[in-house]
Amino acid sequence: MRQEVTYDLVGTTLEQPIVVKGRVLVNEGVVLTESLVAKLLKLGIKYIDVIQKEEVNTTEVHIEIPNTVSDELCEKVRESLMNNNVKEIESVASDMITSVLRISNLDGGFSNLKYDLETFRNINSLDHSIRVAIFSIILTYLYNQNLRGRIVGSGAVSGEVNINDVAVAALMHDEGSNFYEDDTFNKINALAQNSEFATKFPGIINVPLDRRDDAFIPIYSFCLVHDLKDLSTEAKFMILMSGETENNMGPLNPVGFSEDKSNMVIGAKIIRLCSFYDNFLAHCYNTGVSFENVISVLGESAVTGAINQELADLFMTKVPIYPIGAKVLLTNGERAEVIKSYADYTYSTRPQVRVLKTGEIIDLRYATTLTVDSVCRQENSLEQVIDRQVDTVDIGRK
Repeated sequence: MRQEVTYDLVGTTLEQPIVVKGRVLVNEGVVLTESLVAKLLKLGIKYIDVIQKEEVNTTEVHIEIPNTVSDELCEKVRESLMNNNVKEIESVASDMITSVLRISNLDGGFSNLKYDLETFRNINSLDHSIRVAIFSIILTYLYNQNLRGRIVGSGAVSGEVNINDVAVAALMHDEGSNFYEDDTFNKINALAQNSEFATKFPGIINVPLDRRDDAFIPIYSFCLVHDLKDLSTEAKFMILMSGETENNMGPLNPVGFSEDKSNMVIGAKIIRLCSFYDNFLAHCYNTGVSFENVISVLGESAVTGAINQELADLFMTKVPIYPIGAKVLLTNGERAEVIKSYADYTYSTRPQVRVLKTGEIIDLRYATTLTVDSVCRQENSLEQVIDRQVDTVDIGRK
């Protein structure tokens, strides 16, 4: 139907292509956006053929991208962790590595990463360990690739971190978060009495034996797994040292930790950073704080020595803050879905999104007046956001 070009046409669909001087300017089937209407008006185009809004087939064709690690595999991971079966954990960790590395880009980045943000609701669940394992697999891969890039030649490179050990250790690093048995305290005391262990890890004497302290979860976790015969020594010590900081200000201060470049130490640093990152993402999600804060917090934490600077830089330049499929609230009040992410300091906070209400595609790299306000929790619908804004205005008028 022939219509005059006005902003009332936003949301309608072109019935015929727009042709200017014999060239197709806009193809048929395109949904008109506010910016597109503005461009048509600027070009002096006064009339176009559109399908009336009520005539548009609103059944949206949307190709669903599966989670990087499938729901079925995640369930197997949870079951293996609950059973504390090392062989099963190693098997699912291997499957996770295959799934995660499959999505790497040609440039080595991981902008296609996708996982369910709703699992952030319970930060103490097994889902935390699953996400930490995903991030740790990525960061270990990036670290090894970066190492190869600095060395002339091909083949195995000395200093590479065993990605299988990291994946298993990441899955088990939080085992101690749910322990309440006195036997674990007895194991800690026994380690403190072991002169060889206490010399290498003098911080063990600082662990309180009369109470539980979350600052020592890596040590609790180590005590729970160090008798497991099928678990590699490397994975065990990655778990033990995953709470250590770069400046030796953590609860366990192994001698020369900051200078040690062994595979176990690098693996522990990787797990620490990824656990720190995931915990802060969960905080942002559950408090409604913008994910943009992640960049500044990681930067500050690296400067102060809470996490490794080199690993933090490598992670943030290759891993996007917003996973594909994340539902976000834009600063204009619209809810949108992330359809493309960018992994670098410049554009990691400005993904490409699809507005849920209109289907409009917006690349936030170029929409300078618009950005992501926060990630939407499931109950945080557009209607609830509007109601809250209206309530605020009404309160202000009283």
